[in-house]
Amino acid sequence: MSVAEDLRSKGSFPGWEYVDEHLNRSSKTPHPQEYLGIERQRVKEDDIVERRRRALVRWTSLKGERTRQWDKWKELSDHILPELGRFLTSDHNVPKNTSRILNNTPTRMARALSAGILAGHISPARPWGNITLTDQDLAEWGPMRRWLYEVNRRVRLVFEISGFYRAMAMGVLPGLATFGLGTCICEEDFKKVVRFIPLAMGTYALAGDGHGEIDTCMYEEAWTVGELVKEFGWDNVSNSVRVAWNGGWYEQYVAVLRYIAPNEEFIPGTIGRKGKQYGSAWMEIGGLSSAAGALAQPSSDPVIGFLRDSGYSEFPVLCARWATTSRDIYPTGPGHDALDDSRMLMQLERRKLLAVSKGVNPAMLIPDILRQGKLSTLPGDAIFYPTGTQGVEIKAAHEVKPEWVRETREEARLAMERIGQAFFYELMMMFSNPGGSEGKQPDTAAEIAAKQQEKMLQLGPVLENINEFATKLYERVLAIMARRRLIPPAPKEAHSARLKIEFISTLAQAQKLVGTQAKERLIQFVGQVAQLSSATGPLGAAKAVLKVNPVKLIDRYADDVGVTPDVMATDEEYQAAVQKIEQEAEAQKTAAALMNAADAAKTLGGVPMDEDNLATRMLGQPAGQMSEGAA
Repeated sequence: MSVAEDLRSKGSFPGWEYVDEHLNRSSKTPHPQEYLGIERQRVKEDDIVERRRRALVRWTSLKGERTRQWDKWKELSDHILPELGRFLTSDHNVPKNTSRILNNTPTRMARALSAGILAGHISPARPWGNITLTDQDLAEWGPMRRWLYEVNRRVRLVFEISGFYRAMAMGVLPGLATFGLGTCICEEDFKKVVRFIPLAMGTYALAGDGHGEIDTCMYEEAWTVGELVKEFGWDNVSNSVRVAWNGGWYEQYVAVLRYIAPNEEFIPGTIGRKGKQYGSAWMEIGGLSSAAGALAQPSSDPVIGFLRDSGYSEFPVLCARWATTSRDIYPTGPGHDALDDSRMLMQLERRKLLAVSKGVNPAMLIPDILRQGKLSTLPGDAIFYPTGTQGVEIKAAHEVKPEWVRETREEARLAMERIGQAFFYELMMMFSNPGGSEGKQPDTAAEIAAKQQEKMLQLGPVLENINEFATKLYERVLAIMARRRLIPPAPKEAHSARLKIEFISTLAQAQKLVGTQAKERLIQFVGQVAQLSSATGPLGAAKAVLKVNPVKLIDRYADDVGVTPDVMATDEEYQAAVQKIEQEAEAQKTAAALMNAADAAKTLGGVPMDEDNLATRMLGQPAGQMSEGAA
């Protein structure tokens, strides 16, 4: 007997007539058979029954694929950051279980890595991303440069007020350091423009498009009855939620499933859900006792709990991944590298504490003859023993040698060092605490690159993945701001230009500065060649220096060290300044020539022309000719 027939035989419940009517309407054309066959068929727009069924099937398959990572994630959560894992829907508001953490070194190292990435690459204290154009010449043009500056200022303001940095610090970056995966959803917000929702590990599953890009996310979380009614409205929640609301059980939890995936009905330029490239559906899947049950509530009727059906123009789920292999969706991270040492460290701590306990409060070997006597290990306490047992020895059952404890501590110290290396602890501390000691100037990006050049090269691929996450973030935020008309009008010349994101954080600069060392060595080498060539004459040194274009070299070096565009002169300003200097030099040269000519004329005016001298000979006049002519 089906669920519907069973309910009809037992009687109805409030709202059952709506469910019964929808099930009857759907059963006239059985949807499971209707969508079978070898031809590709699309789900009808009003067939919520089939859409819900497919969503639940997809969720089951994604959870099945996710189980391959499940045990590893639970171990990472138990040994490193317990508060990040939420592997049961009922885990909401549950205190973190730290019973397996006997040494918090892995926890501190993971937090240091996440804090270092936040301070060094996505810092709220300094600009870390710069919106520019692919056409550098157009980007340096005065009006375009001012427009880009204003756009960057507004985007940074949105990041500050939207809670982006809090979501990164509390969810995304700790997840990236521990599991190699940090995920959040960028939602449009009426007051803050955007808001960010970090997802806890264990609550969601991902799928890709076959090219390494994530395009599907499904996650399950617990919502209270009060939250459901407030967010989705009375007309959209299930009958069970309505009953709970009327009974005052506002804090009763309900399991809610959300599905974000490419919209198969997408038609570009269409208004409504079909005009969105990605679809989004919310539905209740259980949590409250219901007469029909979760799977027997498959329609869009208000008593069922198909909460919302909408879409997005851009994929709202942002995933920061540490390192992936081939076409894998789920990555690995520093936590995977440190997990074995973390297990070893906890075991060593447990054994060390056991050894110390045995040495401080050991089990005692007591002769049987003293069984009836009073024995005590308290200081100053009196012990009465039978006469004739003075020589009976009471001793410890276990002998703990001090060198065993020292060896255990040494092995634990080595394990902690390896854990710190897995989480790049030394490098991250330079970014989160760059001052080093009191009274010392903070380390610059050049100093960090010089000290940690090898580790900076190791972080190169990871930074590319984080930059990919940040690029998608910028694209999403810029699209929302453009729809809300929060971006100033661009110059007409920019309508065909393409935007790009440049990263100018301290960590990105330090990464680039590994390449600037080649430029510095080039300059030193050219100087040495010019000095050697000067022995052949001034032209030798000049020829060596002319091989380098100093203007382009300065521009490239400024880009590598992250100098803001408003500090450097544009090409037009530079050419105008050069032209002005050349004109001033030419004017000074002309003035000097006129001054020399005037002095020469003045000197020439004092030469007697009636005598035989150099001037009269240059003019070809014999001595005395002018005087005779004058006479």
